[in-house]
Amino acid sequence: MARPLRIEYPGAFYHVTSRGNERKAIFSQDKDRENFLGYLNEAHRRFNLVIHAYCLMPNHYHLVCETPLANLSRCMQFINSSYTAYYNARCKRTGHLLQGRYKAILVDKDSYITALVRYVHLNPVRANLANMPEEYRWSSYRYFVISRKGRPDFLTTDFAMSYFDQDVGGFRQFTEEAVSKKTETPFGDLKAGFILGDDSFVKHIKDRYLGNIEASRDLPSLRQLKKNCVLSEKIVGIIDSEIGLSDKERVKLKVYFLRKYTGDTLSKVAQAASHRRLSISAVSQIVSRLVKERKENSKTEKTIRKIEGKILNV
Repeated sequence: MARPLRIEYPGAFYHVTSRGNERKAIFSQDKDRENFLGYLNEAHRRFNLVIHAYCLMPNHYHLVCETPLANLSRCMQFINSSYTAYYNARCKRTGHLLQGRYKAILVDKDSYITALVRYVHLNPVRANLANMPEEYRWSSYRYFVISRKGRPDFLTTDFAMSYFDQDVGGFRQFTEEAVSKKTETPFGDLKAGFILGDDSFVKHIKDRYLGNIEASRDLPSLRQLKKNCVLSEKIVGIIDSEIGLSDKERVKLKVYFLRKYTGDTLSKVAQAASHRRLSISAVSQIVSRLVKERKENSKTEKTIRKIEGKILNV
């Protein structure tokens, strides 16, 4: 299995998850959860890991974390190996406890901190383990809305709460209103499977941190990112400047290339491609039809190749 691409730099912000092997439980009793939190605290003490939110589910966990020392891999190696050793010893078992490598999504914290913290805290509600997030003991939510008394050293609530001017009521309302109505997950803008941010954030990461990384067979995520990291404004501008296209053809081509190269959500593609109201289902249909048309129509294929060359600077 190819190793996932890890981007580490001082102050990097992540959403980290790790699941039990074969989706089996990794926490069997409260003592297990207490010990896991102890390893988080030790990682904070040793490696300066900062946790902005957490939730321990029966067969997986979520962390919203920050690494001032650019050392996520070291932190997670310590946490997961320490907990696995403890759990195996307690249960008199051997072998892997966690399923493969942990998943870490690099996050544009200023744009996604509130939605991400809400998503993590609502996990027990979505899984029918609690009616309201504050009822679940094994998440950080209570330290946001009930009391900071007993808050672990590794946890900070100040950054997320700053977006609510430290208003507990505002934070509670923002989170709990999502219990009664369906809200989108914050991962609709995920790029290349491991970056959560808009085009400018992705471009910043690519330009600053990926320039010297070779896109080898061991880094498929990097190859995908380099292929898909194109600003939507660039695509729209190139197609708008193309001579000899009808308005309808421009919309179709914008939808096709925005969907192919930006990783934007369907709704964002619809907004960028046309000033008229374009439905999400129409976006999918346009892409499917144009994929078929380019195979059957040499003129369409030639146009697409020409625009694609401009987009990719080739």
